[in-house]
Amino acid sequence: MNSKMSFVVGIIVGALVGGGASYGYLSKRYNKKLEENTKSLNDEYNAHLHEITEKNRIEKEKIADKYEQVTDILEYTESRMPSDVPIENYRRPVGDILPSDPKPIDDGGPIYEITESDFGEDHRKVNLNYYSSGVLTDEDDVPIDNGIDLIGRKILDSLDARIASGLEDAYVRNEDRLVDYRIELIDDSSDS
Repeated sequence: MNSKMSFVVGIIVGALVGGGASYGYLSKRYNKKLEENTKSLNDEYNAHLHEITEKNRIEKEKIADKYEQVTDILEYTESRMPSDVPIENYRRPVGDILPSDPKPIDDGGPIYEITESDFGEDHRKVNLNYYSSGVLTDEDDVPIDNGIDLIGRKILDSLDARIASGLEDAYVRNEDRLVDYRIELIDDSSDS
């Protein structure tokens, strides 16, 4: 019975030693794999976080550039306004000037010059006035702040030269608004 007992004890001790060795080996292997996966996930997370941070920085720069453009436009407009008209008649809060969904300015797209014969073809007709003092108004002479959105920067910037060359009208189509604008060019430099 002694040899049977020794045999059973030997099997139990062998099983315990084998189980302990297996546990140690698998534990080391599992911990190594866990460490590799954790490092990989941390690297991916840090790369993604860096990408988001960079995108946010770029967006902030774009917003700052837009704000600077609006400020420049306001200063330019104020410098060209007649001195006898109170500034309150022209100025609106900055939020009213920026469109909610800004579009590229004069990218050859939705705003372009047309001929008098094309005026009103499949588009609503609107009359505007542009004074050589740099003020764009509606037909009732109410100043318009968002002239760039209506007729585009290139066309708005070219109106003084058109007045100087003796032109009386300009015609512009805005595809986004489905409107054709007839802009009467008025030289008010001799009115003062």
